[in-house]
Amino acid sequence: MNRLIRSRRKVYAQLLGHARRQPHQECCGILAGQDELITRAFPAKNGAADPVRNYEIAREEMLHLMGELRQRRARMPRHIPLASALAGHQ
Repeated sequence: MNRLIRSRRKVYAQLLGHARRQPHQECCGILAGQDELITRAFPAKNGAADPVRNYEIAREEMLHLMGELRQRRARMPRHIPLASALAGHQ
């Protein structure tokens, strides 16, 4: 059973802004929160060879983002497709 993913309005606005800056490319980053609520977004640059069809966070940037997650004591609840996060804002 699929459970609804929710996000705070501020996070939703941040995700939309990130996606709109490059509307023809996949956007990527890390979403953090608790249970089914996304409370923080950590946008990342899409470093994929074909960013129109794929997304990939560069290893160095991923390590930096994971360090930021630890520093802020944030958690990644699970892998969440961006479309799910955008659909379930709160």
